[in-house]
Amino acid sequence: MDTMNTMKKFLKPNLVVTIILLIPPLTFLGLIGLLFGTLPANKRMKKHLASLEQRGLLAQAAAEMSGPNVKQLMKGNLLLTDHFIYCKGMGIVLPYEDAVWAYKHRQSNSLLFIPIIVQDSLYLATTTEKVRQVAVMGKDKHDEIKEAILTIYSKNQNCLIGYNNDTIAAYRQWKKQMKAASD
Repeated sequence: MDTMNTMKKFLKPNLVVTIILLIPPLTFLGLIGLLFGTLPANKRMKKHLASLEQRGLLAQAAAEMSGPNVKQLMKGNLLLTDHFIYCKGMGIVLPYEDAVWAYKHRQSNSLLFIPIIVQDSLYLATTTEKVRQVAVMGKDKHDEIKEAILTIYSKNQNCLIGYNNDTIAAYRQWKKQMKAASD
């Protein structure tokens, strides 16, 4: 019997050693994920900043970002100023006139038909970007998304607002016109 206990102790996996052995690969995988998760946003940010610089708007965008008329929405991930939209997580900085379509999207993840997570997101299509999720908030932040959409529309009445068959068709038509104009 004593031999059996000795064998069990010997063969029993040591939890501490297992954790210590798993930390380096998990850390490495986490860093790789972080790196590849931020690269697209950095690329978009450089593209938007180059576009603003080419149009002579970069200094104005920088000044407005730290000015007194900044609305910080969605935990600071979305900044709205007098002339610009700043989407921190996506690396997007653009003037309001570049916004083509803005809408709120509600995503609900459920388990056995019971909603577990409900998130409201702000989606934005621009003249240089396809439709992108620019800010994610919980379901209790509906008012902030509505305020952001109304602010965008007040600064650019040509921007499509909302998600319905009419706005989808209008956005597709706009894309076709832009493609025909570039050809």
